[in-house]
Parts: sequence; structure tokens; C-alpha cells
Amino acid sequence: TKPLIVRSVVPVEVGQWHTVSAGRSKAGIGYLQVDDESVNNEMSNRNTPIALKTKVYAGGYDKRLLLSQEIGVRRGFEGCIAELETSGNKLNMIDDIRDSANVYHCGHAGAPQPDPSDDESPVTCRPGRGGYDCEIITDICLDQRPCENGALCQTHQGGQNYTCTCLAGYLGLRCEVQYNTLVASRFSGNGFIEINPKAFKNNENQVTTELAIMFSASEPNGLLIWYGQRNDEEFLGNDYIALAVQNGFVELTIRMDGQESNVRNSDVYVVDDERHVALIRRERNQFHLQVDSMTVHGETRPTGKQTMEIPGSIYVGGVPDIERTTGNRYNESFNGCVFSVENIEESKSIELRDFAIRTVNVDVCDE
Repeated sequence: TKPLIVRSVVPVEVGQWHTVSAGRSKAGIGYLQVDDESVNNEMSNRNTPIALKTKVYAGGYDKRLLLSQEIGVRRGFEGCIAELETSGNKLNMIDDIRDSANVYHCGHAGAPQPDPSDDESPVTCRPGRGGYDCEIITDICLDQRPCENGALCQTHQGGQNYTCTCLAGYLGLRCEVQYNTLVASRFSGNGFIEINPKAFKNNENQVTTELAIMFSASEPNGLLIWYGQRNDEEFLGNDYIALAVQNGFVELTIRMDGQESNVRNSDVYVVDDERHVALIRRERNQFHLQVDSMTVHGETRPTGKQTMEIPGSIYVGGVPDIERTTGNRYNESFNGCVFSVENIEESKSIELRDFAIRTVNVDVCDE
């Protein structure tokens, strides 16, 4: 079938900025508007969904693609593009670029641009590179592919830095290490391990909660464990259990049915790069925190409710978007090593290779 063609009545003037809006509605109507002209509509013969299989290209196209003869053009656009929007979402002209070739800074009006027909015109850059000589890294994930073992690579800082989200069974800044029983995890204040709650065989509504963690701390403040709402949800006053290092001492906070209470074990200073064990035991609204051999007790104000509702994963070392997830209760992730997380009820360590859902910015501890 022939393509639907919609033509503007406004001529494009060389050297002038224009705003172009184009698209296709669910009813199969194609539309085009240039600047302030009235919208031009054309109805196609069908309103079936269309399958778009390539990436979005602006200013030209990848020569490896075979264009339809019906398009009627065989060369790319010459000029400047200042902004792009798709479905109402404004694109970042730096962070959202995945590949580029023969693209130059527009500069000031009238400034000469390199001649694309020149023998010394730049070559097509590989994915993740841009600039005249492909000297600019536009996406370090595409350029270097640093994440291993199927990990998701996410860029930040304008494509110049990256974070690897490891699949289950792997850790390391590049997810290069496979978990085994001897691997300890190092946290540097910007990572976390998400553990499947099935590791503790707990229901969402719990009368009792028991767990232990062996760790060494290198900084006086940082979130060590968060166990609360469903994954990636904002904190909205839900029940939670939080274990943190605060001013060098371990602190346990419990929120149950709107009542919140915490205890700090001030007998054991833990920021000494030595191994310590913290045990959490909770039954109904009463709880105990033991650090090494010293125990403190606490309770939340009774409300008549006997269970805590904690449906989420257990996060170790931090959480994603810490202030949002914890309701601004914490703003620092843990710095140090975690050697084991234990299910006290079964008296055995959790095998992270079996129960770690994802690992972000966690390296191997060399202790």
C-alpha cells in the first residue's frame, strides 16, 4: 500500500526557525502543522496499529536501513535542530542520544559548517561516540559496555559515568563476580543489595520478625537494613524495620500501625573496621536489638494490632532513592562490608546467589 502523505502549505524559509508537529492518531488520521498554520489532516484507509521497528533518527538515517521508494528523498537534512519532543516528552539532546554521525554544533547564525562532501569529513561513529572525529563519548554504556553477565547498564552525568544493576547471583561494580559462600560485599555509600523476602519464609503480615547481620563499618552514618513497603514505592507512613549506623552506634527503628519507636545500642561503637553482629528480634510491638553481646529493648505504643505489614524486599546497605523510600528518615547509605545476613529462625546464612534480586554498586570486600 502507498503511504499517506500530508503536505504543509507554509513554505520553509532558509535561515529561519520553524516549529513542526506531526503524528498519527488512533483513528488512522495523519496530521502536520508548521508554525501557526491550521492543522492539516489526511485520513488513511485503515486504522490498524503500525509497527515501528527502528530507533528514532533525526536529521538523516542510518545508511544500513533501506528506505521506502515512496519517501522520495535520498539525503539527510541540512540545518539546525534545537528541540525534539515525542508524545509530549521533551528529549534531552545530549543524554538521549544513542548514536550520531556528521553532526556539528550550530554555533551562531551564518557561521560556516564543514562541507559534508569534503574528503576529510568525519566517519560514521560507533554507538556511544559522537563529534567530528568520534572523540566525544555520548554514552559510556554503549561505548565501553562495562557491565558483565547480562547486567543492566545505566548512564548518568551526561553519559560519562555508569551504574551496573547486576542480575541475581552476581556482584562487583561491573557485575564481574559470581556469588559464593565466601564472598563478602563492600558498600561505598551508593549501593544496595535487594534480597527476596522468601529467604526468610515470612508472610507479608508478621507477628514476629527475626534476622541478623554481620558487618564492619568504615563511616559513622549509613542505612544498613530497610524492610518495609513494596519495591520502588514511596514511603507513605507504612510499617517498616530499619537498622542503621548513627553517629557510630547501631540504631533500630520500628514503625507499626502508625506508631514509631527506636532504640540505640550505645554500648558498642562499631566504626572500627572490625566485625560486629547485630540481631533483631521483634514480637508484636516489642523488639530487641543485640550488638555483639549487648542487648537493648524497645516497643511501639500498643494499638491493638498484633502484626506488621511489610510486603517489600529486604534491602541491605541502602535503598534506591533513599530519601523518597525512607520518607527523609535517612539520606546516607552504608559504608563498609557485610559478611552475612542470617535467618535466625533457621540458624543459617542467606545464600545471596539464590536470593539476591539485584545488586547495585556493590564490590567484593577484601577482608
